Amino acid sequence: MRTNDECPRPARPIGFLSLLCTLVFLVGACSACDPDTIGQKEKDKPAQLRVVIGEGGGFAGSWQGYTIRGEGTVFAWNGKGARENERPIGRLSPDTLCALWDAVQDLESIQPTDSAGSLTQFIEITVQDYSKTYSWQPRPGASRTKAAYQRLHERCATAIRTSLIPSDSTSTTSEK
Repeated sequence: MRTNDECPRPARPIGFLSLLCTLVFLVGACSACDPDTIGQKEKDKPAQLRVVIGEGGGFAGSWQGYTIRGEGTVFAWNGKGARENERPIGRLSPDTLCALWDAVQDLESIQPTDSAGSLTQFIEITVQDYSKTYSWQPRPGASRTKAAYQRLHERCATAIRTSLIPSDSTSTTSEK
């Protein structure tokens, strides 16, 4: 009869445990807007963040769009120039802002563009005192070849359409 000391023990899968721990860490670190980290992401977001999306031009030369401020206030505007006649329409939630801020950071290395035409869409991103503007002529059916800034424009517009929290108490002062 063998004793416990004489019986061979199966090797513990230390490599597997290390791999599992690493995987759990990476999944936690890569989740952009984990509800537990929203407060931290809000702290990382600069106080003076502004995203302006819009479109216009054409025969009438009128422009329309939205301004999203870093604290979540959303303004609609329309007129002969961008950000004319701004009026508050509501707020975006912190988790929506977190996702948009992550997308804004993805554009950091992409140079601004200027492609004016009869009808032009644009996105202007201002962080602190630095602004970048991306403009392009919309091309129907070109969905597979959209640049990152065009996808961010669509993402902002979708967030405003689907996640806007209407507010009567939104500040009426606008930063220009």
